[in-house]
Amino acid sequence: MELTSSLMTCTGINSLVEKRPPAIEVSRAPGPTSERGREAVSGRVTDDDGLSHVMVFAGGDKVFFESTSTGQQLKAVPFTADVDLQNGENVVTVLATDQEGYSTTRSVVTWFDDRAVAQANPESSGPH
Repeated sequence: MELTSSLMTCTGINSLVEKRPPAIEVSRAPGPTSERGREAVSGRVTDDDGLSHVMVFAGGDKVFFESTSTGQQLKAVPFTADVDLQNGENVVTVLATDQEGYSTTRSVVTWFDDRAVAQANPESSGPH
């Protein structure tokens, strides 16, 4: 209780503002399993105070990057990344950071098995 009253005395009630990290909306992503070796992940990142950068990673590989210039204040950044899926679990992560350094992430997980695709399409799996 003492800490709260001390904080309010030092900063004043009017200057207490709840800071929120950027918001990530994924509008297009693969489902839990994919039958294609390449999928797109799309969406939009927003922040009222302005974004610093948006990145999309497929596993450890950066597949999208958008950064603002000094003095620029983008409040919304659309993104689309085409991702080559690997056999097994694939994690695609969107990382957004605002101008004040607050960050947030959103991940999409999908499973891909190229052997299942080859069995479903036997004519495309071998030499002709």
